[in-house]
Amino acid sequence: MSDTFASTAAKAFVARHPSYIVNKHNAGLMSKEVIRLVDEEGYDPASISTYEVAFQNLLQELELNEPEQPKSVEEMSPEELSALPPDKQDRLPTHLFRKLAEYDLKKRWKKPEVSKHTAFLKQTFEEEGFAFSPANAAAVNKWMEERNLGFTSANIRLALADCEDNLELSEKVLSEMPADEYRQIVEADFRKRHAEQKPRQPNWPVGFRYTSWLHNQ
Repeated sequence: MSDTFASTAAKAFVARHPSYIVNKHNAGLMSKEVIRLVDEEGYDPASISTYEVAFQNLLQELELNEPEQPKSVEEMSPEELSALPPDKQDRLPTHLFRKLAEYDLKKRWKKPEVSKHTAFLKQTFEEEGFAFSPANAAAVNKWMEERNLGFTSANIRLALADCEDNLELSEKVLSEMPADEYRQIVEADFRKRHAEQKPRQPNWPVGFRYTSWLHNQ
């Protein structure tokens, strides 16, 4: 029966009952009880329910782990308080509710970690005087793909130099620029954006254009 007790059903039973201690004493009791249930009461030896019944029948004889005592809310960390159901959070004492609110606020405003690859690209862009923006990154990426080049520091700098007329400058470069030169760049960017916008179509009521044309003849 020891082989049967080591079956998938037995392992599943053990996983569901952390209080059960896997040792020789318990294994012997469970094996005998499972055999009795199979032979005398027709239980399926491959079913987890057989082990559940045996476990309930032997509760007073098995060696079990002491159940963990649940923590009081005063002992809980901010992470544990945050995992409580909303109704329990609403009933927290004022000082703990404030603690939870501060934790949630810090978590919400925590800056995501930047990968080494992203940090490398950002540093390279800014060293060359360009903003590490989605538009700039897309332009450099397109330039690299068209030439089937790898993302090395040298290749990225070549791409930035070749695409510089269409790239946004970094905030540092803009802040150090003379006022008249800065204004020229801003005005040129504004004109470019304005030219790229599609003309706005009047939202005339249905039939308005045709009626207006008839009246103007």
